[in-house]
Amino acid sequence: WEPTRAEHDRMQAEVVSAARAAQSARRDLDRATVRGARARDAADLTASRKRLADVVEAEAQINGLRAELALHPVDAGTLREIESASQAAELAAASHAAGSAAVVLRALGGARSLVIDGRRIDLAEGDAWQGALTDPLDIRLPGVLDVELRPEAGAADRARTVQRARDALADRLRAAGVATTDEARASHDRRRDLEADLTGAQARLRVLLDGQSRDDLADRVEVLEARLAASSDEASEPAAESDAGSDAESAAGSALSIAQATEAEAAARERLDVARERAQALGERVESMRVELTRADGLVHAVAEQVAGQESRLESARQARSAQALESAEATAADALGRAQREVDAA
Repeated sequence: WEPTRAEHDRMQAEVVSAARAAQSARRDLDRATVRGARARDAADLTASRKRLADVVEAEAQINGLRAELALHPVDAGTLREIESASQAAELAAASHAAGSAAVVLRALGGARSLVIDGRRIDLAEGDAWQGALTDPLDIRLPGVLDVELRPEAGAADRARTVQRARDALADRLRAAGVATTDEARASHDRRRDLEADLTGAQARLRVLLDGQSRDDLADRVEVLEARLAASSDEASEPAAESDAGSDAESAAGSALSIAQATEAEAAARERLDVARERAQALGERVESMRVELTRADGLVHAVAEQVAGQESRLESARQARSAQALESAEATAADALGRAQREVDAA
């Protein structure tokens, strides 16, 4: 029993030692877990701040693009209307010119200077000026000749058609906020580029938000800042400013520390489990021995009781035999005495 008790005491000591090692490993793991959580929060905060800044920048870009788009209202449909009106005006003017008389002036006998409808025209010898008589035309050769030409009666109807087409074009240009068809085309091209940029900026904003809102991101930043401040107060460490690179490295280092502490804690727990199993096995052996001793003790008591019974019965038997022998001796003596008496009497 004594070797078993010593073994039991040694097993108990191993269990206590393993339990302490497991507790120490658990504390190391808890500390590493806390450091890892703070490192992850710091990295998350840096990323969230950058994400929020990118969202603000994207929203500002979108607002700027929308403001500039308002300055270029000529979309594809408006441009088609303007170009159609411009072509109608050009066709009306061409039709008017084609149906009107042509005026051709050619300089002869040297260079000539003419004034046509108030505009000075210089012609070298042999050069010509040509125009359609769509409207009244005044031609002056200063100091020599003054000519006034009038179109035919049908020209007035064609002129009114031209004017209506030009008025329609002017109305569309004015509604679009541009002065000419070329300006309308330039505005349309710029709007197309702005719309493409706006589509890209909106897509980037959707990716940045990822189903959240700007307020959600701002709330996330506030929560992380408060949590880091609280954990820094608990650890008596100031929350330091850091960048995304250092935060990522810290988070990675903390993850490695957690993994190592987890392995150490698992190994300590495994040693504790082994020690407990061995102690349990020893306890079971001791308990089995106790049961056997108890059973053996019971057997000893039973045998002792049986022996005592046998001894009692033997004593009773001895006493019974002694009484019978005495009675037999007394009877024998009485017989002998009787014979002796009879012999005496006979003598």
